[in-house]
Parts: sequence; structure tokens; C-alpha cells
Amino acid sequence: MASNLASSDPDSTPHCVADAQKFPCPPDCSNCSRCAWTSCGDDLGFIEKVLNAVELEFHTDPQRHYPLGVSNGGMMAFRLGCNLSHRFAAIASILAQLAPGFACAPEQSVPMFHLYSEGDDTVRSDGKPAADGFIYETADDTLAA
Repeated sequence: MASNLASSDPDSTPHCVADAQKFPCPPDCSNCSRCAWTSCGDDLGFIEKVLNAVELEFHTDPQRHYPLGVSNGGMMAFRLGCNLSHRFAAIASILAQLAPGFACAPEQSVPMFHLYSEGDDTVRSDGKPAADGFIYETADDTLAA
């Protein structure tokens, strides 16, 4: 399951401008584009395994799981809502947007709380390059998906 928050695929929609801050290629990645800033691990698969273990050991109610994240964690909450919507009652993402081309519709409807600021110049909500040169989906595109 593809799970990174920003693709390392150089043919995908650009996620940064030419002079963006350069992040080192994580050791678990065989190839990184200049815009990649996440690991190459299967984050969603890992989180699903954790959910399975927690439900089994602690007998939690899967209809009462709520991922909440801020910034990069908010981006992960979006991905969880898209790819594992059947596992959550709702998702909450604070000051986060996904990379261009990653706004997605959940597999099944899931309530979402999305808090963002039009004045945020780190993870912009208008699709323009952020202060570090990285680009994110617009809040409108995220909400529409």
C-alpha cells in the first residue's frame, strides 16, 4: 500500500519549487526526488497493524477511533481518512494539507474536522509555495475531496 505523504516519484506533480529546502534522502529509500521529504516505509500498513493489535489486546471499539494530527501528523490523518476510512469514526487534521495530487476521497464517508489558517506560510492553504519552497493542495481541493 503506497503510504508516504509526499511522493518520491520524479514524474508526479511537483511538490516544491526549484530552490526549495533540500531534505536528505532517508536511508530506507532507494531513490528520492528533490521534493521528497518523507520515509519510504509503509506508514499506513504499519498503523493498520497497530490498530489491529490494539483492538485485539484492549478490546477497543473500532467505531470510536479518531486520528488527530497537527502539521505532518495532520497529513497522516488525511491519508488515514482516505485509505482506512472504514477504521475510523472521524478524522481531524490541524494546520495541514497534502501534497499536490494527493487530495483524495475516502473509501467510505467519514466526518472530518479540518482546521487551517489562510495566514499560515509554512503549510499554505492556497496552493502557493510555502516559505520553504514546498507546495500543498489547496484547502478547497482537500475539502472537496
